[in-house]
Amino acid sequence: EKSFWLIRDFLGNVISGRQRVRRLEALVLLLLGLAFALLLAPAAVMSQPLWGYSAVVYLGAIVLILAAVASRAAWILKRPPTREKIALEIETERGDLGNNLISSLQLFPTKDLLAEDDPTSPELIDALVFETAEQVEKLDPVIFVSNAAPRRMGRLLAALGATVMFVALSWPGVYPRAGYLLANAIDLMPSRITHLHLSASVVRILPGTNVLFDVRTEGMVP
Repeated sequence: EKSFWLIRDFLGNVISGRQRVRRLEALVLLLLGLAFALLLAPAAVMSQPLWGYSAVVYLGAIVLILAAVASRAAWILKRPPTREKIALEIETERGDLGNNLISSLQLFPTKDLLAEDDPTSPELIDALVFETAEQVEKLDPVIFVSNAAPRRMGRLLAALGATVMFVALSWPGVYPRAGYLLANAIDLMPSRITHLHLSASVVRILPGTNVLFDVRTEGMVP
């Protein structure tokens, strides 16, 4: 029984290590989404005076980006894999283990339930588990935990972060203005603003002269 729990603990350590990597990957992914959103700020600020719906488009783009990365992060943090699945993956990487890991996990809990005519005896199962435990003791769980994905994403995050810092230093007011656009995106739409176009019947006005003004409205008329 001690050998069996040694195997379970080994696989549990592999699962715990992979879950730590997954949490790190999810965090870096969320930061990447935020960096992408910040990099869109200059375009939104510059285009808003030219096209009144830029703020709304910017808000929609940020919502889509953050929703996408949040859903991906949630998928990464889904229920951890079972010991059986990890055992099969390790056996694929380490051919010298054969099927010992998965066989030990599946057979040991049922050894007391074997029928009398079952060719597999409790003694054979105990021997298998003991042999597997000796193999596992020579393995380090860390070698089955890869940090490759977070490292790749971290390099990309560093590049995007440096770009965001460069933009912030080159154009100090861009991110406050982008925040204002996000907070007032709906109210800044042309259809939500009253535009008055005023023209006079004459260019130069003398005292006591009657002047005819023409006023045209667009957008939201109060």
